Amino acid sequence: MDYHWPENNTPISWENLASQIIAEKQSLTIVNTRKDAVTLARIIGEDMDGLFHLSTLMYGAHRKNTLIAIKKRLENNLPCHLVATQVVEAGVDVDFAVGFRAMAPLDSIVQAAGRVNREGKNSIGRMNIFIPEENKIPQGAYKIGADITAALYSTFDMYHPDTYEHYFTELYRHIDVDQPKIQRMQENFDYPGVAKHFSMIKSDAFPVVVIDSITEDLDYAEAALSELQQNQFAARKILRKLQPYVVNLHHFDLKTAVEHGSVAEIIPGLWRWLGAYHPLFGIDLDSFLNPEMGIF
Repeated sequence: MDYHWPENNTPISWENLASQIIAEKQSLTIVNTRKDAVTLARIIGEDMDGLFHLSTLMYGAHRKNTLIAIKKRLENNLPCHLVATQVVEAGVDVDFAVGFRAMAPLDSIVQAAGRVNREGKNSIGRMNIFIPEENKIPQGAYKIGADITAALYSTFDMYHPDTYEHYFTELYRHIDVDQPKIQRMQENFDYPGVAKHFSMIKSDAFPVVVIDSITEDLDYAEAALSELQQNQFAARKILRKLQPYVVNLHHFDLKTAVEHGSVAEIIPGLWRWLGAYHPLFGIDLDSFLNPEMGIF
């Protein structure tokens, strides 16, 4: 893998990046926020043949069908450009000749590179790391990792184990991996405290069912939703049927959607999306706060 780092941490505009992407026949671009993914895809051109988008604002079945279409174009050597968030970095088997990755923690950049020349069809893959002019990065450990990468990449030998040891040593000097102090509770035999505060994956996400005109098996999804409303005692089994049509919204996004009448609660803790759903971008959240920036 040939890594191309930004010269002197020089930022790049979305327009400049879009022109580089369009110059390639096939490319994978990963950015740090859902808003950035939509912004870049719109600049490239929503109607451009072979343009795809992936983010967690698309329900699972939609993402699955998008990946099927992408793989077909890649296999047939057709123009194919995917703009995505980090959702594509783990567990997604795609193989692009060229990759573009917004500055991120080193491990995320390596994950992205794993989707470039994955099958060894080219002599070497090319991963271009860039810094957007509007560089919005998720806060916390993710931003700390991205800042460390930006500060140290000129010293990196991406093929030497010492690079990763040095990076992670620096990362864990700046983040607290045990914020709830679980270890201290265990040492004090405070097992009720451990049970209360420990969670393997922290999330403030709320499930929202999306059943739209582009939904495959529309009748099946509607029937499952109707069954759930009539028989909440079988909720666990029915929810498994609905899982492919679920988007998880953060608390703030759900609250905003409620205020705008874009969701309705089906049963306690489960909502149905009533707003518009874009065939490329999925649920539109930006239009709530900035209608002129919406994707519809």
